[in-house]
Amino acid sequence: MHDEWRDLPGSEPFPPHLSMTVDARYAHVGTNIGAPSMQAVHEAPDGTQVRWTLYDAVIRDNGFEAGISAPYASELGAGRWKVRVVAR
Repeated sequence: MHDEWRDLPGSEPFPPHLSMTVDARYAHVGTNIGAPSMQAVHEAPDGTQVRWTLYDAVIRDNGFEAGISAPYASELGAGRWKVRVVAR
């Protein structure tokens, strides 16, 4: 078993490998990178279809919610990425 994070009995270091391109907090076996979500506010009326770069969504109560991976949430939270919502 390879698990360098929890120091479980019998665990061994991972063999040499290319480094992961995601935040190191999420670079381990068993990580749940799909748990965070995001919300976007938009002035379009309810029912308006919008497009953003990862998914299609429909406005409800002046916004929408979408599940995103933890590395994406990290980039958005740090301000390195931005969400641009455009009504279709």
